[in-house]
Amino acid sequence: ITNIGDSLELRTFCHENGHMLCDFPDLYDHGSQSYGVGNFCLMANGTSSRQPCKVSGYLKWKAGWAGTVTELINPTTVNMSFAAANNDVVICRSMPGATEYFVVENRYQAGWDQYLPASGLAIWHVDQSGNNSYNQMTPEFHYECSLEQADGQWHLEHKVNTGDAQDLFYAGNNTSFRTLTTPNSLWWNNAISGLSIRNISAPGAVMTASITVNGVPTAN
Repeated sequence: ITNIGDSLELRTFCHENGHMLCDFPDLYDHGSQSYGVGNFCLMANGTSSRQPCKVSGYLKWKAGWAGTVTELINPTTVNMSFAAANNDVVICRSMPGATEYFVVENRYQAGWDQYLPASGLAIWHVDQSGNNSYNQMTPEFHYECSLEQADGQWHLEHKVNTGDAQDLFYAGNNTSFRTLTTPNSLWWNNAISGLSIRNISAPGAVMTASITVNGVPTAN
């Protein structure tokens, strides 16, 4: 139920149906101490009331809505191509069945996503035992799904804004996500995940990047 006001607004209807039909969790902070994943997912702020954005790659994958799904576990290096319209995702885990992992997708400002703060690669850090009301960013208290903000400012967790143009990865902003970068690819307990994403392309309907799992940590 929502207050329609003087025009039809879809965001609340879509958000609540995400709960009822897909069992999606809220990805905003119930205590209003932070902005969760802000304007990058329908299950948080969801951008426009009349044309809300899509759900995050994490929830697309959970619902079976992702296009090409590439799961990387064993040591490997691959050159990936991400088509935003196809909802392509890459899942990076330490072992099969691990409940903490990274999800990578291309978000492009078009269609339902036209009101996103930016276009670029979204890197989601997922821990299914977390909760998006936990904005402390500690091993014990952290989000279920957090956006690795490319500028390393953590504006979403600190309740500065609901997302800005520097939060996604793309050429001209930040093109590397590794062990010693800011932000970094460590697990929440500060263990090395071995994930390295580099050579991230310019934003577009199709983006490319080189991804290594279980690689040797370097500074760039």
